[in-house]
Amino acid sequence: MGILGLALPASAADLGRPITKAPAVAPVIPFSWTGCYIGANIGWARAEHDLATFAAPFPANNINEAARAAINGAGLFSLDQDGVTGGGQVGCNYQTGMFVFGAEGDINFSDTTADLDTGEVVVAGRVVRSIDHIRQDWFATVRGRIGVAFDRVLIYGTGGLAISEVNVAKSFSWDFADGCPILGTLNNCHVGGVSDTRTGWVAGGGLEWAFAPNWSVKAEYLFADLGNVSYITTNRGALFIGADAQTAVHTVDTKFQTARVGVNWKFTGP
Repeated sequence: MGILGLALPASAADLGRPITKAPAVAPVIPFSWTGCYIGANIGWARAEHDLATFAAPFPANNINEAARAAINGAGLFSLDQDGVTGGGQVGCNYQTGMFVFGAEGDINFSDTTADLDTGEVVVAGRVVRSIDHIRQDWFATVRGRIGVAFDRVLIYGTGGLAISEVNVAKSFSWDFADGCPILGTLNNCHVGGVSDTRTGWVAGGGLEWAFAPNWSVKAEYLFADLGNVSYITTNRGALFIGADAQTAVHTVDTKFQTARVGVNWKFTGP
């Protein structure tokens, strides 16, 4: 009886204590790349141009073999130029599991003007001089993207269409006395150029990190091939007018590379 009486008050006191629950754990919501975004980029660009000249033989062209060998040989050059590029991009992503599919378009300025002046040199036994100027003011791309997401880190490959305006100018002189204007000591006979908006392909890849719910930074490399730009020059000497014209076809094969960093702001999505 005494033992029971001592136990009862302790049991009653226990019944009066509040029962506490463990705090609820907030569910962890994984980051999603799904959504559309807009951003800006800046970086390095390198333009690469392969030049060639072809003058058809006589009688299709009013040119002798000595002149033909000189003009064809003097037109073979490669020009490379490094510069700065920057611009903006817009795109959308869709994530399913670890995979991210998207599309992106961008437009960028390009400071990659390339110039070459050979001076007076001997080619195929003739003294010649070639002055070339190639300029790209802008380029744009429209690309698909596919990548693998590791939470807030996205590794992706990309490829699609490249567009750029290529401006080309040539001034070619030689030691033939063709009645052309004189540049230095030579007859400045074949002068011309072209401005052409070229389309080609582009491919590359990059790494993107979402450092905030709506913000990400990226590093990206692209390589583009714009194909050939062609134009014709006619000898402007007095002996080569009209039906007796002497012509040369000049081609410029243009490729460019970019390595750039950028920032994106995602404005739609989960």
